[in-house]
Amino acid sequence: MKIAATTVTLDRYCDVRSTTPNYGLIDAVNSDRLTIYEQALAKSASAEVDLLCLPGGYLFYAPQTPVVSPLTSGDHKLAQLIAQIIRLAREYRVAVAIGLDLTGKDQTADNSVDVRSGKLPWYAICWSPSENQVLCWNQRSVTSIDQRYCPHALCETARTIRIGSHAVEVLLCGEVFNSRIRDAITRRKERPMALVDLAHTLAGFRVTAPLKELAERGIHTMCSSHADKRGAMKYYYAPTNGRRSSRRVDFSCGGRPRLEAKVWSI
Repeated sequence: MKIAATTVTLDRYCDVRSTTPNYGLIDAVNSDRLTIYEQALAKSASAEVDLLCLPGGYLFYAPQTPVVSPLTSGDHKLAQLIAQIIRLAREYRVAVAIGLDLTGKDQTADNSVDVRSGKLPWYAICWSPSENQVLCWNQRSVTSIDQRYCPHALCETARTIRIGSHAVEVLLCGEVFNSRIRDAITRRKERPMALVDLAHTLAGFRVTAPLKELAERGIHTMCSSHADKRGAMKYYYAPTNGRRSSRRVDFSCGGRPRLEAKVWSI
């Protein structure tokens, strides 16, 4: 199985996350990022990549009405955005895990209310030709501190996509710090072969310890993230040989932002 982990530069990442949504800017940035996404899918297909992973919040939208799930929202533009993500993945026959934020992300804020209710507004949209169904999950916790508020049932829930006969777990950003989620993954009768964390940014990056811990428990672990520079580290820990992280780039797309991918064969 081949998995492409990516880093994406922060160009216009913060611009769209203003207090008052600028929908013209949001549409323009999403359009540019969808173009780069399609380029990455084409290169992934050429390289026989099975799963392309893009960072948390790679795409952004600010719904004008409350959203329970992006897949059931009545917001026409949000529905169109998700439809484009899936249409392109189906066209290239490459499985995808891609971050979609519905508000700006403030890791320093008190997110305990949303953690308790399971309503954090940062999502992963996933699709695989092996399953041919759209999967969507929101982030469950943000830090190792607020994990205590995360409902037990959510911590125990598997969030996997099938790649052929293998399962790949998809985590969103700070979920990797949640020891209850990590323990639930490794207790399963059928452990995933690999785990990918869709981090928002590499600023203050601290996920190496939990990624390493999961690898030591038998799971290949990787991370995709936004970064403030080109040539950022693409993190990967293997169960047998430990850290294999690299700054090497197997393919790149775009300019501002620039997407860089490292393809790992496991």
